Amino acid sequence: MDFVEVLDALRSTYITQFEAVYERHGGQDAGIHPEIAFEISGATYKNLYVVDFVKRDTTSQDAGTAIEVSPTSFAYGGNGEFKSHDLQISVGNISWDGVSFYLDTAPVALEGIDAWFDYWIDLDATRQKQDVVVSQILHSVIIEPDQIHVDFGTAPVSALTELLNILHNSGVQNITLRSSREK
Repeated sequence: MDFVEVLDALRSTYITQFEAVYERHGGQDAGIHPEIAFEISGATYKNLYVVDFVKRDTTSQDAGTAIEVSPTSFAYGGNGEFKSHDLQISVGNISWDGVSFYLDTAPVALEGIDAWFDYWIDLDATRQKQDVVVSQILHSVIIEPDQIHVDFGTAPVSALTELLNILHNSGVQNITLRSSREK
């Protein structure tokens, strides 16, 4: 498998599980709303976090219950070495909804990260289609000096490859990708 095929497999596995959770909870007819953004405090970039689903009980004044997809296994079992955009990339156990980027050097600035984030979180729903479960948006980002943690949600593979370009343009040469659920 080449690197893009690995990424496609990661995303496909997550999307299959995402759609299954939606159907298992009854879909739109049961008051399930996919990919709802919330402003939260904490370490998330711009304090934004997208919940996989919100289930709303129409008989209650309650704001609803968050439902998160919890994949049962890693989509890629690890120990792969790839080269992309002049970056050396080592990949360990990983799944699309929790990718940690461990960088060989802490970039002084991540030029373009704001525009990348705004486009892929799509708060204004400019790319989203009505009545579609998969909105193709990312769910959260946490940026630390030499690490970035991303829940790519339902975003396409190009969201990850564009982030790799930003990292490369910021001077990063070696990246290790692992699951953010792996400690």
